[in-house]
Amino acid sequence: MSKYTFLLALCICKSLEICAQTADSSSKEILKNLNLSGYLEMYVAVDDDDNNKHQRPNYLYNNTRTGELALNLGLLKATWSNATMRGNMALMAGTYAQRNLATEAEIFQHVYEANVGLKISRKRNWWLDMGILNSHIGLESALGKDNPTLTRSLAAENSPYYETGFRASYTSPNSKFYFAGFLLNGWQRIYKLDGDYLPAIGIQTTWKPNKKWIINYSNYLGDESVESDFGPRFFNNLFVTYAPNEKLTLHGAYDFGMQPDFSDDDWPMQQWASWFAIAKWNMNKKCSAAARVEKYNDPNEVIVTNYYDDGFVAYGFSFNVDYKINEHALFRIEGRRFQTENDAFENRNGDLRNTYDGLTACLAVSL
Repeated sequence: MSKYTFLLALCICKSLEICAQTADSSSKEILKNLNLSGYLEMYVAVDDDDNNKHQRPNYLYNNTRTGELALNLGLLKATWSNATMRGNMALMAGTYAQRNLATEAEIFQHVYEANVGLKISRKRNWWLDMGILNSHIGLESALGKDNPTLTRSLAAENSPYYETGFRASYTSPNSKFYFAGFLLNGWQRIYKLDGDYLPAIGIQTTWKPNKKWIINYSNYLGDESVESDFGPRFFNNLFVTYAPNEKLTLHGAYDFGMQPDFSDDDWPMQQWASWFAIAKWNMNKKCSAAARVEKYNDPNEVIVTNYYDDGFVAYGFSFNVDYKINEHALFRIEGRRFQTENDAFENRNGDLRNTYDGLTACLAVSL
């Protein structure tokens, strides 16, 4: 019996050794496909008539504090991917999260991204991703270093930065064409609102005919009514990027949305629109500058609320200078003015006015 016991023990030990080697190999494979990154964006802002609350207007969601040093976005992210699977998990803190996710459940107010994806075709680059995703709408994102200007355009600030649901996407073999379809919980929502709301849908198409051009169209159709069985919001975004050479890059965008007035029995259609144009000039490898002009027109206050007058129609002008300290650090400074067609801003003493000026400086560090 001792002979057979010895052989059995030997087999068990060998099996455990093989399992350990397999587990070790699997762990190495997992770690090989894992990427960790971090982002930190500190800023200080001074406005021409800073209020006692140190808050910028309610239609801005980035760099919102004034008269103090503040953190706009601190981010820790883990990304894992192989040939058939991928996933992203990112946690955040800062004034961006504080204002932008204020209406979300507390457990999700510090989640920047959380999604998994599966490749659903062996021969073609089709993917199905699900979870909390970056928005498919617009040129700009919450990561300041990736945008041509320090602050975000009014169009970006008042359209979704994130969304929750399913994304089916396809990228052509030459990477010149990208298409995605979406099934979402709603307009910048993690949880669906209570009630009988239908899921939202959307598409995104991106065409890169050559290295100079990027042309993108995205849309959104969702149920936004609290007072009816179905109240559609239809939103469209078009942006174009043109880089004729290494020095100059031009960006242009146009947004258009429509939604019925649910408070009126006849459901009259309400519309809003916005546009911006940005020119960025790379002076050398370290320094660059960008100028922006924009307009946001929401006469029925579907998206932007004007507490002091009816309607919100605003023009914006900004100029920023960037200095690349090294591969990981970027210093930026920007002056910006808003001018409205009616009174939309309040002085410290309570008087109303139609202009608002601000100066913002930030340091963005990425690892």
